[in-house]
Amino acid sequence: MISTALQKAGQNKEVLSERTANNFYFLDALGEGAFSTVYLCVEVDTGQNYAIKVMRKEDITKKKKYKCIMREKAIMTILKETAWQCPFVATLYSTFQDDYNLFFAMTCGINGELLKHLRKIGCFDEETTRFYTAEILQALNFIHNQSVIHRDLKPENVILSGTWHILLADFGSARMLGDETDEEGTTHVIPARVILDEEEDIVDQGDPSKTKTPQRSSFVGTVEYISPEVVTGISFGPETDYWALGAMIYQMISGNPPFKGISEYKMLRKILMCDYSFPTGFPEDSKDLVRRLLVNDRHDRLGSQRDGGVTKLMQHKFFDNIDWDNLINVKPPQITPYLPASDTEPAFYSKKHFDNDKIKPGYDELNEVRMFGFDGHFEMFNLKTEEYEPTKLVDLNVPDELKGLTIPNEIVVREVDSPLKAMKLMFAKSEAHYDLLLEKQRTTNQYHRFTDNHLILKEGIIEKKKGLFARKRMFLLTDGPHLYYIDFVNMEYKGEIPWSESLETESKNFRTFFVHTPNRTYFLYDPNSAASSWCEAIDAVKMLYYPEAEKKKH
Repeated sequence: MISTALQKAGQNKEVLSERTANNFYFLDALGEGAFSTVYLCVEVDTGQNYAIKVMRKEDITKKKKYKCIMREKAIMTILKETAWQCPFVATLYSTFQDDYNLFFAMTCGINGELLKHLRKIGCFDEETTRFYTAEILQALNFIHNQSVIHRDLKPENVILSGTWHILLADFGSARMLGDETDEEGTTHVIPARVILDEEEDIVDQGDPSKTKTPQRSSFVGTVEYISPEVVTGISFGPETDYWALGAMIYQMISGNPPFKGISEYKMLRKILMCDYSFPTGFPEDSKDLVRRLLVNDRHDRLGSQRDGGVTKLMQHKFFDNIDWDNLINVKPPQITPYLPASDTEPAFYSKKHFDNDKIKPGYDELNEVRMFGFDGHFEMFNLKTEEYEPTKLVDLNVPDELKGLTIPNEIVVREVDSPLKAMKLMFAKSEAHYDLLLEKQRTTNQYHRFTDNHLILKEGIIEKKKGLFARKRMFLLTDGPHLYYIDFVNMEYKGEIPWSESLETESKNFRTFFVHTPNRTYFLYDPNSAASSWCEAIDAVKMLYYPEAEKKKH
């Protein structure tokens, strides 16, 4: 049964604020869900920042999410009434609609999702992890005191305000204590016996040739952070959110969630068995806290009523020196690219940052394209030959690494009539010379098939690091420009580092270097101690393709 408080909130006819989409500038996309997108917006009249959740009515109807959305609105209304008690929860400002969308305007996390920053820099140091974990726990304690269980705590649902404090957001999966039905009125149940099965398919005993996949009941939450009791349909409580908090601490420290699998079912199986391990270098206090939160029986988790409640959780040694009553007045630690110490290397920090902005009022298709960053790509691919300017490159200073491969000591000024010809003349004495180099690469280099017919300028095996995890990859620097990385054991393409004029390299010592892009920092380790030559080669190629970028720095 839905609680009385939830029913009253849902029946509240008070208008939060009369607004329309035209009352806001839509500036940037902050995050995306299954049937909604959250945007950073500025109210035209007041200049106040808001996060507006846009939900397409067509998707709501198809996915039968109307009751779910109304429940979310009702829960946020309840939390709004006591929001003064906790500054770490996003509150509802206004709801409105147009012919195609529903809009929830909420407290803004102008610095985006916590996940965005984790993806960008890989992991946090222990100090940063401790600070944000404490604020998240404060937010959970507040909503739990209002009988609200979030049930979908994850880095995407923790957003950062303009002052870099957290706001707990997205109550679409939240429930009041006692409300354990989904929007269709059925309980979430995935039988443990199905998930713990060794096989994902069930054999028909009457006809072994026929198999069928177990039907999955719907369940809430992101798989990496979902608790065993939500998976199996057992009653949930505050401890459900503490499980997710433990998984988040693990990810903030190490760079990856604790439970990984090749399929959703394999991952759920690991969750039910608490099958995870700690990588080398995981701090002891953090490890102890995670171990006590990732416990299968929710009643045995640290923070449960059986184990001393939230007070005992806050007293864990991981939180030593946290001033629980003054967190909002503490300056948050700066989130900067960070590589944890390893057996052979010390910890490294970086101070590089990237900014970017452009504004246009309203919510329409063009604004949506701009906010997701595709407008620059459209400009790139719509370049017409007649608009191309001749190459103007003289006496380019390139590192010996590149001189020895394909780039001549001097690049002579040539009038060229096509982008393709210009590209060839950047890396060879003539078109014929370029074609000869490419043909030799095609017949002698086993990695040519991964280059999309681009010329390899430098290659080498590098450890690509993310937090406490590392993978060896073959890196290929090519014209284009491209910086591919390949699984050289299985000979599989894994990805590439995206180029832009904002790309920057940072050499930390002979072996370790960073490649910064607007959305991510790549942490790289060269066992051959050639970090500086990689930085020089990448910088030289950048100078060829983005000659104006260096001028903007001065």
